Amino acid sequence: MKYELTDKDFEFFRAECEKWIDRLSMRNWGITYARGGKETYFSTASINDQAKTALIRFPKNWRITYELKDKQLEIKETALHEILEVLLAPLQNPDLARDGELYDGETHSIIHRLTNVLKEKK
Repeated sequence: MKYELTDKDFEFFRAECEKWIDRLSMRNWGITYARGGKETYFSTASINDQAKTALIRFPKNWRITYELKDKQLEIKETALHEILEVLLAPLQNPDLARDGELYDGETHSIIHRLTNVLKEKK
């Protein structure tokens, strides 16, 4: 099934990403957004963990194999997914993995960010 994604959907997605960037204290990342990309994906992130930059693309259409019951919920979950991908990207860097001290520091930075979110009262 093919679902059209509007500019309003894109702005909602962007706002959800920004919410998670704030909650996870990720303002040290330069994250930008664009419309377009493969319509077989909900969104994609191109990440440069060393420069701490990311480009998150939000497609104009979703082509999925199931019925979309709640588009806003799907957009919210997709935004969180992309921001978590950016957050965890440094742990996939093979250069960082070779330097145990740097890897440990990055791991603990992520743990502290997640701890702060999990401790928040709703």
